[in-house]
Amino acid sequence: MSERRTRQEIFDAAYLGLAAQGFTQSKSDQFGCAYRGAGGTKCGVGHLIPDEKYLYDLEGLSADTPDVSEAAGLSWRTEPLAIDIQGAHDGHDIDCTVSPDQMRKRLADVAAKHGLTVPQVSA
Repeated sequence: MSERRTRQEIFDAAYLGLAAQGFTQSKSDQFGCAYRGAGGTKCGVGHLIPDEKYLYDLEGLSADTPDVSEAAGLSWRTEPLAIDIQGAHDGHDIDCTVSPDQMRKRLADVAAKHGLTVPQVSA
């Protein structure tokens, strides 16, 4: 088993990955929000899943399901953070649309809730 990442490392990887794609959502026609989406985008939890561990069968599953948790290197202690990261990306509205500004704010809220710091991103 590989060494598990800390909560801050998990948050940083997700946040910086989303920042690199302009805080745009990762979506697919079949699943809506997706771990791997159109144009090479990834959701927050998708940034935690190495390409060699990604399986299409993970799409549509929550971050706390055993297969996703294992692929993303999560533990029972870090799954709640991953669920919150997933919610910040996916949104909770009917159409599951989150603007880049909303996503940044939601991720900052996730960091505050979990006692984490938001990484600095150069403009």
